[in-house]
Formats: sequence, C-alpha cells, structure tokens
Amino acid sequence: MIVKAHCYPATAEKMKIGLFGGSFNPPHEGHAFIAKQALKFAGLDRVWMLATPGNPLKNNNQLLSYEERKSRINHFISNRNIIVSDIEFHLNHRYSVETLAHLVKRFPKVQFYWIIGADNLANFHHWHEWQKICQYMPLIIFDRPNYSYKALKSIAATRNIKDIHYNPERLNLKSASIQHRKVKSGIYLFSKRYDISSTKLRGKENLSLIK
Repeated sequence: MIVKAHCYPATAEKMKIGLFGGSFNPPHEGHAFIAKQALKFAGLDRVWMLATPGNPLKNNNQLLSYEERKSRINHFISNRNIIVSDIEFHLNHRYSVETLAHLVKRFPKVQFYWIIGADNLANFHHWHEWQKICQYMPLIIFDRPNYSYKALKSIAATRNIKDIHYNPERLNLKSASIQHRKVKSGIYLFSKRYDISSTKLRGKENLSLIK
C-alpha cells in the first residue's frame, strides 16, 4: 500500500507518539480526557487519534461517516499535540496490527505507544494477532468502570508473549508520572473513570430521533 507523505502527521526523530485508535462512534469527552492524560503522564510528544474505518469485532451498521466522527472529535480537542488522523482510511487496513506494523516500518526512529482502555485489554486476546501488537510497541492502558479486575486478570495481561512478559504496572496518575520510566511492555493507569460510552451515546441519539 502506497500512501502519500502528506497524509501522515508530521514527525521527527525520537518523538514519542501515542496511537489512540477506535471507532469513536460517536466520540465523547472521555476519549479527549484519555488523549490529554496520555500526553501529560506518559511524556508523549503527540497523540494520534486514529478513527477506524470499521471494527472487525463490532457491528458497523450504525457507523457514522469518517468526516462526521472527525468533526465531533475536534469538538472535544483543543490541544495542538492531539491530532485526528485519517491514515487508516488511506491504508484501508482491516486490523489494527496491520496499521501498527506499517507505522513502525514507516517511522523506525519514532517510539510509538498503543493507547487502549481497560475494557479493550480485557478482550485483547480476541484481537487479530494481538501478541504482535505487544511486540511492536508498549501499551498504555487506562482504567474503565467495571473493568479493573477483568483487565488485570485477562489473558493478555497475564500470558507470556515470547520474550516479553506482559504484566502492566499499576500506577496512580495522581502520584507520579511515567515519562521517565522505561516501558517495555505495558503500563496500567488508574485515572478518572468516565461512566460514558459511545454505545450509550448512540442509544440516546437514536431515542431522540424516535421522539
């Protein structure tokens, strides 16, 4: 897949960039909060929000257009270091692991991090080639309501992945920053947990349409 250079957000050598993928269908303030906290506590230079063309594990019948999701994401984002990128649309990849493999190869001198919520970590072993994702880059995992225990006891959090023992470090955002720590596998961050989800928001929007 050939992608024109101008389609990629600007980068520089040794940058630390967090990749925050998702359907964002629709995006909400919880997504913006995670992106901002990742910048602050992981010492990242940028966060790229990658709105996926479609999630293989979800029903995409109600998926908003990319332009609509991008517009809504920008409504919550005011930090110039958080960038909404359409790179996945240009790549036309079905799975996250394909996008991450491409970016690591395209930018070998950039340190990427994969940002997910604890709900995704709990089900991470269902993702296509999830072990490779952990080998490509460290994970930064944010707590989500009702998923703390499930995430830390999940297959992905406890299983050996070749030479990498994936065992997220429990760290309270209020007590310390992780930006000076060497992250080889994963960091689990306890933070403010938003009891809000895109699924709930879609339900409310559909209800309002019915009324």
